[in-house]
Amino acid sequence: MAWLSTLSNEGTHGTYSSCLFNYWQNSLSKEFPTLWDWIVQVKRERASDDNMTRKGWALRLISYLNSYISPVTHRAVSTDYRNRTGTAVKSFLKAHVSDELDYRFKFVETVAEQDEAENTPAMTVEEVRKLYEQAKTARDKALLLVAVNGVAPSEMIQFCDTWRKWWPKDSAQLKAPFRVNLIRKKAHYAYHVTLFEDAVATLKSLYEERARETGGKIDILFVTAEGTPLTQNAYERLWELLRERAGLYQPTEIGARQRIHPHGMRHFLRTQAKLHSVDSGVANFALGHKPKGEYRYDKSHLEPKWCEIVEKELGKMTEVLNLRTGLTKEYYATKEDELRAKILKDFIRRGWSPGTSSQRFGRLQSSRCISRSSASAQRSGSK
Repeated sequence: MAWLSTLSNEGTHGTYSSCLFNYWQNSLSKEFPTLWDWIVQVKRERASDDNMTRKGWALRLISYLNSYISPVTHRAVSTDYRNRTGTAVKSFLKAHVSDELDYRFKFVETVAEQDEAENTPAMTVEEVRKLYEQAKTARDKALLLVAVNGVAPSEMIQFCDTWRKWWPKDSAQLKAPFRVNLIRKKAHYAYHVTLFEDAVATLKSLYEERARETGGKIDILFVTAEGTPLTQNAYERLWELLRERAGLYQPTEIGARQRIHPHGMRHFLRTQAKLHSVDSGVANFALGHKPKGEYRYDKSHLEPKWCEIVEKELGKMTEVLNLRTGLTKEYYATKEDELRAKILKDFIRRGWSPGTSSQRFGRLQSSRCISRSSASAQRSGSK
């Protein structure tokens, strides 16, 4: 539909079209022969002098959403789904009936829904690892290892589309920790994703694979099975596939989101960051959360000092971010601290830990004392 082309976010395309299709399939098709007949009816109602008649399209939708029972869960649809459907239908009719058409839907979450939302846990490390284990290709593995950094679906496609911009000219320079600048579209906020060892290694493997496939002429790094650029819909379908393979699918009411879903990686990162004592400001920055009251004056994300702070803090949770190996790495506040740690590790590797060196020094001193006593005894005997 031409209407969908007016929507900027690809993920919104799928959501709105799905909501509209369900509304047509479950309700409108029983009253109108075609979609166009419904549009004509809404136009006719809009021309009426009666206020209730003009709102007929909205009242009809509210009646459907309040009475529809999901055939999957045998429960009413969620408040979140009602709001999404209301927004989708309103968007469609504004494009086909009148741009002035509007209605403020007031679907409010129930106490039970609020309780469920607050008490639904984030994905666990074990669940995320199960998803990774079901990734069969270098592309899918790379996507999961980037997503674990809290990258939302929209920014994931941005990450894929702009790969030439952030990929170094010399692939040998792709080293952890590696920064990729992104824009959080929802907040219009500039931030960067910090990739650690596993993500970097897998991206290199993907690059080498694509180089073999294309004879070294890589135009698109992240491609679908058809050889086209990865889209948000394709990315979300990948999640559906991985979820099924990992046995993590859960039946839900119509339109309700699975607990294991791409956006859930953001909940995962924020939760794990807190469990690993990562600074709250750094965790929010890593998610692309724009501070309240922040305009465009703050350019700290461009400063090397801030980048070092981010790397140091996120370094506390590398055992989680390095999903494949669980590799941990120490990140130090200063170069002096890092140098001291290297010297200490070198001593330990050679067997010269503080304890052993003290013991050896003690034994050396004792042997010297014994030697001196023997020498004195010999001199006394000779006299």
